[in-house]
This record gives sequence, C-alpha cells and structure tokens, in this order.
Amino acid sequence: MKVVGAIIENNKGDFLLQKRDNKAPNYPLHWTLFGGAVEKNETPKNAVLRELKEEISLNFSDIESIYQVQKNIQNNGTIQCIFHIKTNAKTEDLVLKEGEKMEFVSRKALFKRKFAFNIKEVFEKYFIYLQNSRVITKLSGKYPMPGISDVSIEKLEKVLEEIYD
Repeated sequence: MKVVGAIIENNKGDFLLQKRDNKAPNYPLHWTLFGGAVEKNETPKNAVLRELKEEISLNFSDIESIYQVQKNIQNNGTIQCIFHIKTNAKTEDLVLKEGEKMEFVSRKALFKRKFAFNIKEVFEKYFIYLQNSRVITKLSGKYPMPGISDVSIEKLEKVLEEIYD
C-alpha cells in the first residue's frame, strides 16, 4: 500500500496542518498532514493533488511548487511519499472537508502539537533535508538536486564549520 502526505507551506513559511476529529479511528484530536491513499494506477504526485482537492479544495492554480521530499517505509510495509507544496492560498481560500480544523502553524510553534502517526519524524526529517540542501547549495552554487555528490570532503567540512560555528 502507498500513502501520500503534503507538507504545505505558505509564503510566510508557516505549515498547514489538519487536526483530526474525535471520530478518527486512530489518533483522534491529533495533528497531521493532509493526504491519503494512492489509488490503483495513480502516481503519488497525482494522488497528493487529488487528496488536497478532495480534503481542502486546494486548486492547482494555488500551488507555486510541488516536489517529493521523502519516501518512508512503515513497519507494516506501507510506503509513505511526502511532498513539499508551496502555496499562495490562505486558510480562508480553502474548504475543510475532513477533520476538526486546519491551521497554518509557524515553525516555532510546530512541535508544540500532538502529532498523529509519524508526522513529528516527517517534519524533523524534512528540516534536516532543508539544512543539507543549504550546504549543497553553498558548495555547488546551484539549487540542490537529488544525487549531487560532486563536492570534496574538504569543501563540505569548511561549509559545515561556517554553518555550525
């Protein structure tokens, strides 16, 4: 089974979360990402776009960028594909069709929530990905792309010293 989730970020750098309602079979009243199951013969990218349209009426025209940032394999064998979506939509532009509420949350306030499933780990992994992307960008002078490995250990050590000192 494959599932998708969306790390939805607005132009302020806040993240859109869904609070599950008290009828949810797992993790009622916990915060999560919007997303769901990938249907037969559907790509993960198409699945996440469909789920966002179904769950919050997010239109493709409101999406500035979309790319996959994670592929996680759960203990039960489920494959979880996580996408980062940059949007210009505001909460009032969206219609919540699943869950108790939705809210854009700042990065600072993000980890004060009680998360469902592995969503805390998904965000932690995402922020590590961002940090690594900054290192690669600084080393290569280009936007990071998967598979970039043409940097020397010396360059990497120098950049890491600059960042962490």
